[in-house]
Amino acid sequence: MDLKKNNVAIIAPAIAREGITMQVTTQLNALQLNHIHVFLIILGPVDEKVIEELEIQIPNERKLLLNLSTSYLSARAFFNSYSIVSPILRFIRKNNIEAVVAHAPYAHFIMRLVKLVSLLSGVKFKLLQYFHGIQYVEHPVNSVARFGMNSLNQVLALWLDDAHISVSYAVKHDIESNLIRLRRHEVIYNSVYGSSKLSSENQVVWERISALLQSKPNSYRIVLPNRLHHNKGQRFFIEVLALFIQENKVLPAELAVYMVGEGPGRAEIEAAIANHILLQPFVTLTGALPNPVLRRMIEVADLVVVPSFFEGFSFSALEALQAGAVLLTSDTGGLKEVVQNKVTGFTFKNKSRKDCLKVLSFIYSNKKAVLIDRNKIMKDLKNRFSAETHVRQLLDLINS
Repeated sequence: MDLKKNNVAIIAPAIAREGITMQVTTQLNALQLNHIHVFLIILGPVDEKVIEELEIQIPNERKLLLNLSTSYLSARAFFNSYSIVSPILRFIRKNNIEAVVAHAPYAHFIMRLVKLVSLLSGVKFKLLQYFHGIQYVEHPVNSVARFGMNSLNQVLALWLDDAHISVSYAVKHDIESNLIRLRRHEVIYNSVYGSSKLSSENQVVWERISALLQSKPNSYRIVLPNRLHHNKGQRFFIEVLALFIQENKVLPAELAVYMVGEGPGRAEIEAAIANHILLQPFVTLTGALPNPVLRRMIEVADLVVVPSFFEGFSFSALEALQAGAVLLTSDTGGLKEVVQNKVTGFTFKNKSRKDCLKVLSFIYSNKKAVLIDRNKIMKDLKNRFSAETHVRQLLDLINS
């Protein structure tokens, strides 16, 4: 591939167990394999365990860690943003960075300020803004503060953004309807990354999880692999699960449900399980797990469920496809672009308990049948969701 720009920086809000970090990791590794000098700028907290799990390898001299207390665009972050513009601009100038790929709203705003100052100081670089979520659907512009912030971003984006990238057409529609319609706005699907190869530390975690799985050896295993948050739909699925168990007269030895992750929704989920006493023998909250361990769980799952209310894409769904698991998701946002209903997985109407129960009962009743087209899944993984396809599209946009 003929590469024009050899120095590229990726800026992310944080390094944590989340989809953005996984995509940043894929881009770092893929760009370096294509002989690009990649630089990494992290605004907020850095989880060293995640760096080890995902095998993020980049020389220290190519990193700028700003260690901000927050990685989200807020009123406080807005007023403190001036303090990090100069360090980022110095880093760009020192390393002759020609293009910057910025992930998530806070990084978008910061890089617009950096580019504004850079134009005044004669430093030029291309700015590509990467959008991951249906942010305006999830957080509508419904207050004076949000309206003012969005208006400022609209003006800055029009002046300073060179290209927009969305992880799905649902995200692209959300941005074009509420921010601006930029002439160059491409959809580049997230790509499959990682393996279930275990480090010695992760092996210990897997042994604990494996023992948990073997405690109900003949059960039908359902895994929900997402951060515990109201918008991820775990509480919703608990309500559906209670109805499912009652209607199908399922015994505890026949079914095991594992909710993997941590987050602000944990207390709400625990309370919901406590309110449905019959669920307690069925549902286990494992807490957060290293990604290789989670991938092992997905590989041995009979069903993976992603019941999100809002979702721009979903790495969890993509990992389930890669593992060959039967997948059940809501039809919100980009999920219906990842899953082809009744071909590569199953979808239900977003927030509809009745429809989710109907589809879940169908899958369980036909658990011994072949329910998905594995050949179609493999074609999708190769043609739409591979790292090779992803980096080729990204480089084409960087160099255009």
